[in-house]
Amino acid sequence: MPNKPLEPIMLTKEMEGTLKDMEPDLATLKFELEKAKRAGIDIADMQKRFNEMKQIRLGLLREYT
Repeated sequence: MPNKPLEPIMLTKEMEGTLKDMEPDLATLKFELEKAKRAGIDIADMQKRFNEMKQIRLGLLREYT
């Protein structure tokens, strides 16, 4: 019996929608990080994780949709 060829891995429409719908939340989070920094809070680790998360989100949308 022949094997079925592998299909490309893709995000479901729901997953794609969830990632796209995050845009307003990301803008709010960026604003809040900047506000915390102005208040004198060390946000270096949070900023690093935020930037990594944004890159991963864009990569998922670019490569899997």
